[in-house]
Amino acid sequence: NGWRRFNWESVLANQWPKLMYQPDNYLTIQGQVTGLNKALLTNREINAVIEFTNKQRSFLNTPVSTGGKFVFPDMIFYDTAKLFYQFNNDKKKDLTARAGFDIKNGFIKDPLQLKPDSLLFWHLPKADTVSLAKNIEIYKEALSEQELMKVKTLKGITIKGKQKTKQEVMDAEYASGFFSGGDSRTVLPEDDPAFLSSQNVLDYLRGRFAGLQVSAGNPATVSWRGSTTTLFMNEMEQQAEVLQNIPMSDIAMVKIFHPPFFGAMGGGAGGAVAVYLKKGAAAYQSVKGLDYITVPGYSPLKEFYSPDYSNPNAYDSTDLRKTLYWNPFVVTNKKTRRILLPFFNNDITRRMKIIIEGCNEDGKLTRVEKLIR
Repeated sequence: NGWRRFNWESVLANQWPKLMYQPDNYLTIQGQVTGLNKALLTNREINAVIEFTNKQRSFLNTPVSTGGKFVFPDMIFYDTAKLFYQFNNDKKKDLTARAGFDIKNGFIKDPLQLKPDSLLFWHLPKADTVSLAKNIEIYKEALSEQELMKVKTLKGITIKGKQKTKQEVMDAEYASGFFSGGDSRTVLPEDDPAFLSSQNVLDYLRGRFAGLQVSAGNPATVSWRGSTTTLFMNEMEQQAEVLQNIPMSDIAMVKIFHPPFFGAMGGGAGGAVAVYLKKGAAAYQSVKGLDYITVPGYSPLKEFYSPDYSNPNAYDSTDLRKTLYWNPFVVTNKKTRRILLPFFNNDITRRMKIIIEGCNEDGKLTRVEKLIR
């Protein structure tokens, strides 16, 4: 019947048209590198650290096409995040400094805003001046209530606490389980100028801790008064040669556990040495001036205040809420056709507008709006 969109012979042969724009899964951060030719972009990768509003960080890595495009797909975060970036294996940032970066999220751009025809103004319905005046009075009452709340004086509170040491802060951030606290010594790179100048971590530990014996050689042997010492990297058991190949600049913390160490196989009769590598943005602290941009994420969830008046003495101010109840997740089925949704009214409402929106398992939409007097 004149169908022209598909070539049915190709469809039956499983030959599908090439998609120009692939469907996105959650948020996508897209980037374009400019100022570099194809030869400089060949086999290049972008390293990035994304820092969220709660200060949590994640490490990212993605290849760069010869056209300069790169993508970080499948991301979920709210509010805004900082994205620190540079080329992989560009320690002096020579290549990163020469390039230009245009980085955006995958959100659809705002729609075009068109002004209405000037003649349309005369056909628009006039505003309800009575309702408008009432809303202004409600707004003024709400402001006055807020001002009264500001001047309430609370009883004085004295808070006593002990400031954590740098070692305690690092232990809480990196260590867990048997590796947290315990009978141990914690060494940070900034504690000893000889730390970064040592060839490797085992070379640094040699002769510095009573009872811990580290032999020379590759691989070295580590023992505690005759018993083999268990070695860990990021709390995973490792061989000595692995620790000897770690650059000292990549180490965030070293913990030496006195025997017995129950986090090791067999009870750890020779104690343990746990090496922790820098993670997240800390791995880039040795790089000065790391570039970053702010990337918008999903809008934070909005929650409406819903007081509980079952205790009448808990509230002593006027309730001026405009939204009395909001629930974004109400599920019905054959067994639960009716659901009770209790809520408390405010102190001023005499009429309520109820709006119900939703869809069924087939995707059919529904909307019901009703005014209760």
